[in-house]
Amino acid sequence: MKQSKRTGAGRGRAGQRETLDLDTHLPYRLARLSNLIRQTTSDVYLKHTGMSGREWRVLGMIGLRGPLSAAETAELTGMDRATITRSVDRLEALGYVERAPDAHDRRRIVLAVTPLGRRRCDRIIPMMREDGTYYEAVLTAREKQQLLDMIERLETQAQERMITLAGERGAGRGRAGGG
Repeated sequence: MKQSKRTGAGRGRAGQRETLDLDTHLPYRLARLSNLIRQTTSDVYLKHTGMSGREWRVLGMIGLRGPLSAAETAELTGMDRATITRSVDRLEALGYVERAPDAHDRRRIVLAVTPLGRRRCDRIIPMMREDGTYYEAVLTAREKQQLLDMIERLETQAQERMITLAGERGAGRGRAGGG
């Protein structure tokens, strides 16, 4: 039998402790699942590469999609621009990516995979594919599609929440004492 992961979240009415059932708390369950999958996938095949998981997400995205701007990379990976910049700096130092003028618009800088970065991607992507197949094996084709649909809806909800929170932070700057 599973042990419940309830945690106190403060005091409620009449001094009673409020609880949160982590077994049914979606953000907790998704974060936990993400960590478990990361520990059995990218942590394993990145161990001896000199790359962090974030750096691999950047290299992998550029390797799969082709040259991208930093903004496009941020959008596709769900990472902020500062994290992209730090990751690209590190990947550039490792010789895996380079910044180059866009072939169609020389004013625009794109991130491109170097030959060394291409070889690294070519080693890791088959492992990613195999890991994906391993986890997908517990789902029927219909369940997988349903899960992908639900993830899409959750991503949209999270993006809307980010916009709302950004607006609230911006509005708070204009108030006396806000910030």
